[in-house]
Amino acid sequence: MASTRIYLPRRSLDVVRAIAVLCVLVDHVIVAQTGETAALWALGRVGVLLFFVHTSLVLMSSLERHRDGTARFYVRRAFRIFPLAIVTVLVVVGFGLPTAVIAGQGSAAAPTPSMLLANLTLTQNLTGAQDAIGPLWSLPLEVQMYALLPFCFLVALSGVRAVVRLVGIAIALWLIQRTNPHLWRANVLAFGPVFLLGVLCYAWLGTHRIADLAVSWITRAAAVIAEYSYGIYLLHVPALGVAFVWGKHFPVVAQWGAFAALLVGLPFAAYHGIEQPGIALGSRLAAWIPDRANVTVHFSSRQEPAFPHDHLT
Repeated sequence: MASTRIYLPRRSLDVVRAIAVLCVLVDHVIVAQTGETAALWALGRVGVLLFFVHTSLVLMSSLERHRDGTARFYVRRAFRIFPLAIVTVLVVVGFGLPTAVIAGQGSAAAPTPSMLLANLTLTQNLTGAQDAIGPLWSLPLEVQMYALLPFCFLVALSGVRAVVRLVGIAIALWLIQRTNPHLWRANVLAFGPVFLLGVLCYAWLGTHRIADLAVSWITRAAAVIAEYSYGIYLLHVPALGVAFVWGKHFPVVAQWGAFAALLVGLPFAAYHGIEQPGIALGSRLAAWIPDRANVTVHFSSRQEPAFPHDHLT
C-alpha cells in the first residue's frame, strides 16, 4: 500500500450512509403502516449491511488519521457509541415505548434487570436478552467488531491480497458458526465478511483513486442526513411508537405530523445534546492516554481534509 494518506470520496460516502439509514427508516415505516414484516429482511437488512461496510471503511481512515494507538481509538469509539445508546435504552424502557411498531401496534420489552444491563452494555447477542428497541440488535455486533479493527488496519497496510485472504478466513468462520448451534453467541462472525468489505475497499483505495461526486443538493442533503444518521437510526422507532401507537386515536394527519416532528427533532436534539458532547469528552479523555502509536503512516502534503463522519450506526 502507498505510504501517502488514503483519499476517501467523502461526498460519495455521505450518500452511502444516507441511503443506509433511509433504507432502515423506510422499511420500518412500511412495517409500521402495513404490517408487511417481510420487508424487514430486505430493505432494512440492506441498510444495516451498508452501515457495516461504511463504518469499517471510515474507521480504517480514522485509525490512519490519528496514529495514536488502539487505546485512544477505543476511548473515542466508546464515547461516540454508548452515550446515545444508553440514553435511548433508559428512555425507551422508562416510558414503556414499543420495541417495534407493526401495523400501528406495538408492545414494550419486559424491563428485567438482566435485560436492562445487556442493553446498556450492548451485549444482547451474548446474553440472549431482548432488544429494548429493534435497531439495537446491530450495535453489539459493531462494538464487538471494533476489537479486530486495529488488526484489520495492519492487514490492510499490506494490500488487497492480504485482506482477501482475511476475508476467506472470515467466510470460513461464518460457515462454522452457522452450522454449529452452540456458537449462537458468536453471531458476530456472520457479519465478519461484511465488515471486511469496508477494509477491502480501504486497501484498494491505497492504490486507486476514484472520483468523488460533485457538489449538489443531493450531496448536501446526504451530508446532513449522514451527520444525524445515528440519532435517526436509534430514535425513529420511538418516534413511530409515540406517533402511531400512543397517538393511534388521533387523526391520521396529526399522527404523521407528530412523526415528522419527532423524526427531525429527536435526532437533532440527540446530536447536539448527547452525541457532540460525548465525542468531545472522548477526545479529551483519549488525549490523556500516553501516545504509544502502533503504526506510523506517512502522509503526503496534498491530501483532502479529514473525513468528518467517522461514526457508526
